[in-house]
Amino acid sequence: MINQIVSLSRIFIAIPSVIGNQTHIDSALSIMHQDLSDYNHKLFLCNGFSSILYYNTPTYHERFKVILNGNLDVAAGKPAQFKPYIKDGKLYGRGAYDMKAAAAVLTLVFKEVAEQVSYPLALQVTTDQELDGHFGTKYQIEQGVRGDFIINTSTTNLAISNESKGNMRMKITARGKQASSAYLWEGENAIWEMKKFLDRLEKAFPQPKKEAWETTINMGIITTDNMDITTVPEDCHVYLDIKYIQEDKDSIVKQIQHLIPDHFTSEVLINEPPHFTPRDNPYIPLLGQALEKVTSKPYSILRRNWVGEIRHYNEVGCEGICLGPIGSGAHADDEWVDIQSLVDYYHTLKEFLLSL
Repeated sequence: MINQIVSLSRIFIAIPSVIGNQTHIDSALSIMHQDLSDYNHKLFLCNGFSSILYYNTPTYHERFKVILNGNLDVAAGKPAQFKPYIKDGKLYGRGAYDMKAAAAVLTLVFKEVAEQVSYPLALQVTTDQELDGHFGTKYQIEQGVRGDFIINTSTTNLAISNESKGNMRMKITARGKQASSAYLWEGENAIWEMKKFLDRLEKAFPQPKKEAWETTINMGIITTDNMDITTVPEDCHVYLDIKYIQEDKDSIVKQIQHLIPDHFTSEVLINEPPHFTPRDNPYIPLLGQALEKVTSKPYSILRRNWVGEIRHYNEVGCEGICLGPIGSGAHADDEWVDIQSLVDYYHTLKEFLLSL
């Protein structure tokens, strides 16, 4: 099995299926489909992004007992990163850890157990995870796809993640008054006004010095419509990326708005609640027992600072977790995944699915 996992992972990694390169994205999906074309499936298309739902039942079910959820798109990388190689038991390349190798495992697990289990099982493959899954996972959900328990391949180092942060983006606009830079006293500089707000925001939400389970705010873009350096800018726009914890779900907007001056305007561009599945969900200990059986180590449950695909399922009352192999370097030059952990990942999923 190890050779099959590594071989398929290398094939996927070699394809530069970066958002914006639809030809290569479709190529990766096509290669996966070659392995799974014998299974019943449903193709979805949203905003140019294809996704597929494979299932093991004679007819299509809108609710499955378990849905395996993976993706084949990756963050942009250098040409050399799409030439996978093995060193010291690790597979290197763009998507090795985040998350093509895991998608390869899902493919092989589904092929192995689909006809062995008597319950409705699905494999959901998307191509827009780097765009937050709106055109893949979320779109399929909007078309009626449901599951009792969803397993997503997000990076967890073989821990079970039952919780991740909410996803919010806001646009804040400061208004000033134009004037010539030679007569500053006749104008009001919107950028300086924005700075005063940002100082208050930084004080209220200081940047953590180390990993912490708390709401964080990143000032991702600051811009102005003013293109003349000799003119006092009359506007300034800031785009905030906010990752908020479950405890702040009902208060985060008010917390930020409390800091915004009255003459500013604000707009919530996206607000998606956190992924949250209670630890007492009956599927979690079963998955944990499978992990312990395969790895001979106690399983752990963790919170993730990432924004998880399961949040889309939570919005329609479905629950699930993230589980991925051991690795490091997501979005970095030296991205890698531990090959033995891919094997453990495969056997854990197989053990879990056959135990239900």
